[in-house]
Amino acid sequence: MLATHLYSTPLVALRELVQNAHDSHTRRKLEDPEGPTGRSSGSPATRRRGRWRSRTTGRG
Repeated sequence: MLATHLYSTPLVALRELVQNAHDSHTRRKLEDPEGPTGRSSGSPATRRRGRWRSRTTGRG
């Protein structure tokens, strides 16, 4: 519900989430080049139209 007040469309909200994940991984790599690497991925949810599934290792 909060996203409907902050973003003009669901695609803009999704783009923001992807950008945040990218920024997090980039910053982590700059601050700790020898540290563990993170991974984020996303895909359309198969059974729910208009839904998106996101996964991350939590290391970003």
